[in-house]
Amino acid sequence: MSNQKSLSRSCLLGVATAVAGVLAATTAHAELINNSNGDPTAVPYVQMHTYTGIKDSQGTLPNSFVINEGILTSNNTGIATQTSVDTFTANGATVNATTSTISGGFYTARNYATMSITNANADDGYYALAGFGSMSSVQFLTPEARAQRANFTWRVTGTSTATPANQCVPSTQTFDQCATARIDFAATTSTTPDYFDVLYGGESNTMTAFGPGTYSYSIGGMPLDQTITLAYWTSAFIQINPGQLAQGGNYTFFSDYLNTYELVGVDLFDENDDLIADWSLVDLLTGDTVFTEDGKVGPPAHTPVPEPASLALFGAALVGVGFARRRRTEVARAG
Repeated sequence: MSNQKSLSRSCLLGVATAVAGVLAATTAHAELINNSNGDPTAVPYVQMHTYTGIKDSQGTLPNSFVINEGILTSNNTGIATQTSVDTFTANGATVNATTSTISGGFYTARNYATMSITNANADDGYYALAGFGSMSSVQFLTPEARAQRANFTWRVTGTSTATPANQCVPSTQTFDQCATARIDFAATTSTTPDYFDVLYGGESNTMTAFGPGTYSYSIGGMPLDQTITLAYWTSAFIQINPGQLAQGGNYTFFSDYLNTYELVGVDLFDENDDLIADWSLVDLLTGDTVFTEDGKVGPPAHTPVPEPASLALFGAALVGVGFARRRRTEVARAG
């Protein structure tokens, strides 16, 4: 599976030509909405993707997953909720999908994707994604010692549809599931951060994990009393590669991570690698303290979220405007 950088760059910039060609090839009719006002080199940066796609064996780009229908947005002010309800027909198969993503506050997100495929074409690949990502700057403040290392703890909870027998196996997939979740997290002290470079450009080590679990990320080897830019990406997605479904078969997949992807803990250490007992983590965008040695500060992390059955109601209120700014053109598949 190619990385999210390739997809995000194409989504924000070069998607127009590719989408136009594939929409024609697959007879999809819904409008792709872009609202790409965001500058990925500026903090804050927020992006949300809710869409369906296809690797079309009879289309103009048969070797790449490309977007058929959906919503792609990015800006520098924040996005609260985004849902796309999509239907398209291609090569005899009908695909229905609902994808939804909800921001839950400071480094918290909720994503959900479901897809039904009727009369599947075995030579095609199918894709649905709901994703939320952001970049923000923070600074650790501590009167006790100069912090040298910070350990971030992430918790991801949710469920995915069971893998059909003999499908989505490691020999043809980078993960042994047709549907799952992904989380990426990285940090940099660069004064000119770029969201895509921080997460995927090799500038810093990136934590990448699939599915539910508890994950850790450590920032070390640099004094932490300076501005640190944090970037992350979360998604619930369904990826079916060509040859993984039976010709003419009917399938339903879901990836339900509306529970949460959440930064649940931060530990700070001094130059002797001793735990620092008195500190606060301040979001430089708002001036608010977002973490202390006792945990998250602010509203409860688990705010009520809609049930999957009501997700379609979100879509009616969403309007996207504008088009993408820069970034290189590349259409690729990614979680």
